[in-house]
Amino acid sequence: QLKSEGGAQTASCWYKKMSGGATAAILLNTGANAATITCSLSDLMVAGKPKSVRDLWKKAAVPVPADGKLSAKLESHDHMFVLIK
Repeated sequence: QLKSEGGAQTASCWYKKMSGGATAAILLNTGANAATITCSLSDLMVAGKPKSVRDLWKKAAVPVPADGKLSAKLESHDHMFVLIK
């Protein structure tokens, strides 16, 4: 686990380095309300600006974050699972 937010730990980011240099990351909202979850790319061990970010469940590209932070507005008990290359 990379990061937890909130007194009840309602938000967290997890990551795993994959073969070939990619990083898989999941942003979790375990709280009772919708929330914006943000993880720094450097905290996810992503060096430099990534070439692509892909939402694995939606099978869609996600804009590469210009500010170095990956953010998602997630409903209660929702998640975002991405592959960063």
